[in-house]
Amino acid sequence: MNKESLPEHPWVWRAGADHASQWQTWARDVRAWMSAQGVTVQDTVVLLPQIAHLNAARQAWAQAVGGWLPRFETVGTLIDRLPQVDTPASGEASVLTLDVSIDTLVVAQRLASEASGRAWRQQDAETFRYAVDRLVEVAHAWLKSCLVLSPGEQQLFVAQARDWVQLHGAVVPDLTDAAPGLREQWLTARALAWAIDAAPALAARRSGLFEHRPAAWVALTVGRDLVPGSESALMLALLRHAVGQGVPVCWTPAVVPAFGEGEARIETCPTLYQARDAEDEAQVAAAMVVAAVQAARGQGDRRPVALVAQDRVLTRRVRALLAPLESQGRLLLADESGWKLSTTRAAAAVTRLLAAAQPQASSDDVLDWLISGWVDGGGLGDEAVHALEKRWRQMGLLSPWGSQEPSALWGWAQGVLQPVQALHAQRSTTLRQALDVLAAALRASGIWSRLEADEAGRSVLQALRLQDPEAEEGDGLGRSWVMAAQGTRAGLRDLVQWVQQTLEGATFMPGAPPQPPDVVITPMSRAVLRPFGAVILPGADDGQLGPVPTAGWLAPALARQLSLPEPAQQQRSQWEAFALLACSPGMVALARQVRDGEPVAPSPWLTRWWWVQSGHLLDHSWPAAVDPRCHQDMPLALQARPQAALDVGDALAPQRLSASAYEQLRACPYRYFACSVLGLRALDELEEGLESSDHGTWLHEVLKRYHQERPADLAPAALADDVALWLRQAEAVAQEMGLLSEPQRAYFGPYRVTLPQLAQAYVEWVRAQEAQGWSWEALERRLEWRIALPEAPSHAQVTLYGDLDRVDRHATAQGVQWRVMDYKTGAAQPLKDKVRQPLEDTQLAFYALLAAHEWQDAPQADHSHPMEALYLRVHHSGMEAFEHPDALRSAQALQEGVVSDLSRIWRGHPMQALGEGAVCEHCDVRGLCRKDHWPALTDTPESGT
Repeated sequence: MNKESLPEHPWVWRAGADHASQWQTWARDVRAWMSAQGVTVQDTVVLLPQIAHLNAARQAWAQAVGGWLPRFETVGTLIDRLPQVDTPASGEASVLTLDVSIDTLVVAQRLASEASGRAWRQQDAETFRYAVDRLVEVAHAWLKSCLVLSPGEQQLFVAQARDWVQLHGAVVPDLTDAAPGLREQWLTARALAWAIDAAPALAARRSGLFEHRPAAWVALTVGRDLVPGSESALMLALLRHAVGQGVPVCWTPAVVPAFGEGEARIETCPTLYQARDAEDEAQVAAAMVVAAVQAARGQGDRRPVALVAQDRVLTRRVRALLAPLESQGRLLLADESGWKLSTTRAAAAVTRLLAAAQPQASSDDVLDWLISGWVDGGGLGDEAVHALEKRWRQMGLLSPWGSQEPSALWGWAQGVLQPVQALHAQRSTTLRQALDVLAAALRASGIWSRLEADEAGRSVLQALRLQDPEAEEGDGLGRSWVMAAQGTRAGLRDLVQWVQQTLEGATFMPGAPPQPPDVVITPMSRAVLRPFGAVILPGADDGQLGPVPTAGWLAPALARQLSLPEPAQQQRSQWEAFALLACSPGMVALARQVRDGEPVAPSPWLTRWWWVQSGHLLDHSWPAAVDPRCHQDMPLALQARPQAALDVGDALAPQRLSASAYEQLRACPYRYFACSVLGLRALDELEEGLESSDHGTWLHEVLKRYHQERPADLAPAALADDVALWLRQAEAVAQEMGLLSEPQRAYFGPYRVTLPQLAQAYVEWVRAQEAQGWSWEALERRLEWRIALPEAPSHAQVTLYGDLDRVDRHATAQGVQWRVMDYKTGAAQPLKDKVRQPLEDTQLAFYALLAAHEWQDAPQADHSHPMEALYLRVHHSGMEAFEHPDALRSAQALQEGVVSDLSRIWRGHPMQALGEGAVCEHCDVRGLCRKDHWPALTDTPESGT
């Protein structure tokens, strides 16, 4: 069974040597061995580690040897070519299949079928699910190790496992109270027992490999240390079996010789770039990829550049930096690393539907589903979605399920989601039935057709097994799935967990591009021995490259005892792959100096490689690589403060202006350009909990309904009746906004406790105002006024508009007096500060200007009855008014400022990012101006306003 019993013909790789020449050397050596053995070339099977090596091997043979080609195969392609052995299904739902989604259900069912396991699941469901995942992991590791052995070796391997199971699995412990070591030992024995039962049927598909009798076997592996359960381990099992059958075999492990062995010498030195942090490492890696592609094009080299996906997070960042070049057609990428299916937009379309169907789903959950781009909305169009979102956000509606929303779109959405939501209350639904309900909802919402038209979407449908159940039963694996799904109970929570787990465990591999790519993103194990023009390896620090893999459920000693993969074996195999990859011409490694806030050093494997190759150590392991960014047009960082300007007559020139927009213009012209001119803004969050904005929205609606319900001439005579009217409106609005629903009731509770005091204080204030002769004229009224900009080109105009909370009137013998009021619920001090400097208070001056043109002819300060403007702080401790002194004079000054500022904008004056202090601390567009990244400037540009 040992690999040492096989005849070995090492394929020695030289650092820096051309791939084509090394492959040709291998082809000549293999051909010489065939001649010495007297075997027929075309009847010899040559097994290669992966499909990507097939073309390189064929080309090398044709160029270096010529004549007939041997049969170049991988284990997978050979299995597909050989006659398949039909294995009848067991007819039981308890057989493992090596499919994680199926076997997770199978293991859960079998573990819960025992009394102790069932009690454990009821007492601690989370730990039970964790144990199920680990049991599947152990069973699969044993099965993979078993299935790469020859039939005779499998018998010995199974016998060894049976002995261990009999020794450690005879006594069933109480899983709820057993010591962790005893419980895990028994669970491991159960996993092995189930795996032993499944092994014969799974091994039948590979039996044709050992029955095949070519003229000779040749196997090429990456290094000598092979991980049990890998396809390379299966290659050696085939060779060992063939030796017993008298068939000539040749094992050619690709190796890097140590210094002094053979012709070990360094022809081209790999280099190392030490980055400051993760962002610097990603930017330099992206620049190196671009530089390598440009150099290859300049030399007419059609070989792609390899970007090794050693650090998955860093690789995604590099991919994002390269995305603009890819979208412009300047760079063609092929991604062989794949990514979790759960991270695709197609998977998000399914999980968003499930999130929206939850009984406790928030309005944001439903809106996320509706605006995802995968939902057809019942043909009502995007306008209906935007209108619904605007209404819910204006209302502050946190949970839509308890509301009486009259929207046709929400009615359609409820019809789609309610069958899924109904699974929450069902206890006898099987997983298969729950998936049928999910499939029906996907079809009704229009998501299904979009999934079928999307590459990742088809993978999602396949992973979740949402196809026709009859088609599922077409093969043994499908029958096993159907039986397992029909035997598993699943409510809505169980369905969500299974979907998330399945999508998280599945990998999406995009299809190959139609043309040869410029860049191939691939893991290190797939990059070895391939003819790349250059190799870029980010993540070469001691935290990513070379650390021992985690042992998982099994301790290393137990894994060794069961002949399962152990961390040390995996580390040795990874080292051999890295050593071969480092021999590639144009190899560049990148390592950062800080990872997760902690200092890190370059991987010790870099130093080890130099020692193996040269017999001595350099001062810094590898020679330093050059940062190519200074030689490229890749502007990845800001160098100056941004500014924006409009051409005369630009379509983006402001046509409408609100109080908040003008306040933005005065505070920071750049923020005004981003938010008001370009229309960029952050959506109001509808999160669990009650924010001050939610409370303000509720209070405004309560006050509006209260006054509309009791006009001044019909006000209740008794104070108690008036307060009761206020409280009724408060409860009704809270109910409509979902503030009294189960998830939000606790957050609204503190406000609800003070409602009687708030109602009493407000009603007393209103009645006192009415006693003085004041009455409301307008509530939540939008006003507009169009003014000319005489200094702007073509005599442009702009419309001022605003939503006034309340306007009061007071009729006297001298005429009518007007009062503009804005409700506030925050602290008193900021309001005092605002009115203390009237010319700095934009809001009340703006509202006074609009109100003066609505109810007076012009904002003239010499009116006999001037316009009043005040902030009214509505609080349960009492009403408090903060009057803006001489509001009309401030309104007149504001009008002049609006005309001057907007005229300059129309004339093309730049708007620079000049905000300071609190203006920047609470800015939604700070990520656009990137003020934190500005370089130190000695000269401050003049303001553009």
